[in-house]
Amino acid sequence: MVGNLPHTFSPDKRDDTVCIGPFFTGSIFILKYTYGRLPQFLFLNLVVDAFFVYPFYLWFKKLGIWTLLRMNQLQLLLVFLTKSLLMYGFHHVFIAKRER
Repeated sequence: MVGNLPHTFSPDKRDDTVCIGPFFTGSIFILKYTYGRLPQFLFLNLVVDAFFVYPFYLWFKKLGIWTLLRMNQLQLLLVFLTKSLLMYGFHHVFIAKRER
């Protein structure tokens, strides 16, 4: 992903603010309210991430804010879902260690 805003992002540098910005924060809130109910956690993350990957991506691309260069929208959705699963798994492992 490369940001295309003038004077904000350099086109030769990666921009990970989408992965570690609002959607990471959103996933943490989803984790907080759905922890212990994995199917609900996955479904809610899928809905939120799919909403970003499809309608918002087309809007951002049309505005010239950013565009995908080396991956397609499905791959981006899988990256977001993988991040969510890893976050849930790490949280589960660390909570289980703390409760021993």
